[in-house]
Amino acid sequence: MTVAWGKKALEAISKIDLLIRSRYPLLYVVSCEELRVRRAIAEVAEAQKKNLYIWTLTDGIVDKSGMRIVRCDGPREALTHIRKQERRAIWLLLDLHHFINDPAIIRLLKEISAESKRVMRTLIILAPSLNIPPDMDKDFEVIEFPLPSYEELESLLDLLISRYSADPRVSITLSPEAKERIIRSSLGLTMSEAEGIYCQAMITERSLDDSDVELVLEAKKALVQRSGLLEYIDASETMQDVGGLQELKRWLKKRRNAFSEEAQEFGLPYPKGVVMIGIQGCGKSLCAKAISRLWRLPLLRLDVSRIFGKYIGSSEQNIRRGLQMAETMAPCVLWVDEVEKAFSGVKSSGMSDAGTTARVFGYFLTWLQEKESAVFVVCTANDISQLPPEFIRRGRFDEIFFVDLPNPEERREIFSIHLRKRKRDPKNFDLNALVAASEGFTGAEIEQAVISALYDAFDDNMRQLKTEDILRALKETVPLSVTMREGVEGLRRWAKGRARPASGTLPQAPPPQIGPL
Repeated sequence: MTVAWGKKALEAISKIDLLIRSRYPLLYVVSCEELRVRRAIAEVAEAQKKNLYIWTLTDGIVDKSGMRIVRCDGPREALTHIRKQERRAIWLLLDLHHFINDPAIIRLLKEISAESKRVMRTLIILAPSLNIPPDMDKDFEVIEFPLPSYEELESLLDLLISRYSADPRVSITLSPEAKERIIRSSLGLTMSEAEGIYCQAMITERSLDDSDVELVLEAKKALVQRSGLLEYIDASETMQDVGGLQELKRWLKKRRNAFSEEAQEFGLPYPKGVVMIGIQGCGKSLCAKAISRLWRLPLLRLDVSRIFGKYIGSSEQNIRRGLQMAETMAPCVLWVDEVEKAFSGVKSSGMSDAGTTARVFGYFLTWLQEKESAVFVVCTANDISQLPPEFIRRGRFDEIFFVDLPNPEERREIFSIHLRKRKRDPKNFDLNALVAASEGFTGAEIEQAVISALYDAFDDNMRQLKTEDILRALKETVPLSVTMREGVEGLRRWAKGRARPASGTLPQAPPPQIGPL
């Protein structure tokens, strides 16, 4: 019994089948699942009644049963042998991507390609990442073989359950809901990774139940960390830690079940994402982390600085790999912090970096527009003027929110949050006085004022914190809205009519000028 193919895998297999029938000489299949792709290509070869030969660096050329046909000491010998063969065959090359930039290999591939249509011969390179020499871009047809779908993972789990259920030492108590959660949590893993986790639970724990979702999530976390392009964040922040922003919170709460099976059956599309634009320190990053907890989804942070590599073409490949990694983790939240800094050089990219930033930005925009995966993108920005206007065009994001300086009620809530977090009862403080003294302060500045006051109280023989301590800390602080007054006013002018107020109210008037202490 074998695992059934999913819809996307069948589409990839059909594409491979069509390209071979159409006599395309060179195919490049991108996948890290060697056994799964070998099985797919073997099915295509059998359907077309063609011989399948496989080359590896260690075994040379073998047939589909594994019997060695000829020993080849290296890729040049293998390609030279293939070039001499005129039988109708498919040649699967498993290790050639390590040598594909060798000029002799490039020449042999070009010559084999020119001759292959006459003899109906197809070469397929299988590799975990795309690595085609620039002078062979037009010679290859590229197929990205998808990771296992829900249907494939369900088929695998059913197969393993039937195999282990006969063992009296293994207890399988999966409810339909628990089974669905485990399978959905497994999306993004390879078939062998998923099989290993399921077998691990049944062999070591002698059971398979709802608690095994944690095993799957740990495996996916390790997968992200190995990529080096994304950061997996264990967010502890909740929406209760976010002061104010009631309109943004209401919008997010309405969509917290948007990735469920019920939402899909209801006809809802996956939400695409939001852009949060506003003054630094007003809670945008905190909100991004809180979304993850509210929606109970993994939080990934895309560090664009890791995307740009020193080799030609590596940056474009990195952004592709990073976004593919996010899709394998879906459903998830993908956070791009201070996105304007990441792509600030787009306009001058042609002169400064040979267009690399522009190409990476273009790929990111296309992905945002066309993605159908359950990846909710959260982009935060402090200075919208540095971003090209096409970035915030409708269709790429569901909504654009403007996060302004907190109003009086929001400041009251922020003071209460940070006092409670430091084990103080807000009722013991004059919140009206604190709110009045913090006009023009960001949430981060209010937090630092509370922390600074705590240090003062601790230094003064560890006495109790008082309202006067916080008032003094506020008086000693020059808020960002004063030091960056022109920038704050310009951002507010831009937001009017262009962005939705995260607090539900229009941007405030500029904060008053604070004089010298």
